[in-house]
Amino acid sequence: ATTTIEINKIPEESINKIAEILVAIKINQNSKEVNPQRLFELYYYLKEIKDKNYYEDPQISDLFTEDHIYLLRTLILQEKGVRIIILKILRNNIQIYPKFTQKLLDTLFPLAICKIFEDSKKGTFEERYECLKLLHVWLKFSDDNFPLIFCQAVAAMSSSDELFKKGCIDFLRNLGIIRPDLCSTVGGFRILINCLLDDDYEDINTNIFYSLLYVINSPKKRKYFNGFSDLYRIFSVFTKSDFSLD
Repeated sequence: ATTTIEINKIPEESINKIAEILVAIKINQNSKEVNPQRLFELYYYLKEIKDKNYYEDPQISDLFTEDHIYLLRTLILQEKGVRIIILKILRNNIQIYPKFTQKLLDTLFPLAICKIFEDSKKGTFEERYECLKLLHVWLKFSDDNFPLIFCQAVAAMSSSDELFKKGCIDFLRNLGIIRPDLCSTVGGFRILINCLLDDDYEDINTNIFYSLLYVINSPKKRKYFNGFSDLYRIFSVFTKSDFSLD
């Protein structure tokens, strides 16, 4: 016998309310007026849907047309007061329907997120932290189309931004487990190994160690280490070896 999984349909009342809010937001934008209250309403409706486990229902993604997503992208770049709530809206959408990420890719939304995330002059600490949370959710729910540009941004900030160092390193740790290919491409494993040997990261070293061990123990994942030369730095602390990196 085969087992079928039924999608937990979102109540029609909620769908209609979200559609009404999206129409109102578009009208407000056309009149050059941004009503943050509408965005907050949209977020709370989406959060309620997510909290009630209405997952994998494509109705949510269908409601957000390309025009709506372009509009949100414009707002997130131009209106500082609504950035956090828009990032939360996107995060909830991905959790409800992971394939929503494809629409974000199609509208080049990752570029907008990176502009806020990478530039402390453009994004406040809270805004950038919300960007990092969005990246974690995207990686968890839709890793197959996770943008390389996010990985590059996090890797760069892990060595240059004091406020975000440990948050970025924790993200790279998860990236190494879920998408070791991307982690290797941006030098993430080297960054993690350097942290493992740095006393400043003693409080997170255990998590890094077990994450690297997990990758090493998986034949499909450990192949992404840079010819094991990155690992030599760890082994050289405990052993004497004639191994040469040349």
